[in-house]
Amino acid sequence: MALNCPVSIGNHLWNISKNDKSWDVSEFEVPKMTFVVGHTGIKAPTGPLVEKVRKFKEHNKFAADIIDEMGIVALQGMNAIRRNDKEDLGEIMTRNHKLLSILGVSCNELNKLVNASLPYSYGAKLTGSGGGGSMIALTDRPEEVCEAIRLRGGNPLVVRTGEEGVRIEHDFAGKELDFQ
Repeated sequence: MALNCPVSIGNHLWNISKNDKSWDVSEFEVPKMTFVVGHTGIKAPTGPLVEKVRKFKEHNKFAADIIDEMGIVALQGMNAIRRNDKEDLGEIMTRNHKLLSILGVSCNELNKLVNASLPYSYGAKLTGSGGGGSMIALTDRPEEVCEAIRLRGGNPLVVRTGEEGVRIEHDFAGKELDFQ
């Protein structure tokens, strides 16, 4: 069983797999996309959720099958990003959210925000470990998604790919900076 975790760093897409020991780095232009992150305001520690999934997997082959399917879904998502196929990526995100819900890591508040965003987005899913925290929706209608999230008690934030990120503008001559 492999657990895949694609992440984007700069213009590189990393695919990190566990157990099958796969570490792929793909360089390509990350297309411009708009996402809305909706925060539930609920803090949920990762440890208990990981333990919950581990126990579910130990006692139920169905959970292992779901985790395997999530690995496949993650790779499909990477391919949709490469093709700049927002419709497919959105469907994949929503499918992943449903799988995460079956595993028991979503919660009512996350589901409300995901469901509220769907009429105005290509798709949405929880992000992070679940149990609270945040969700993310891929959209070309960020204002409507933000309003839907606010109406369900969430706090929205619009983020875009393909934009310049954080950069250092001054050379501090090797001095350590304290950002506390």
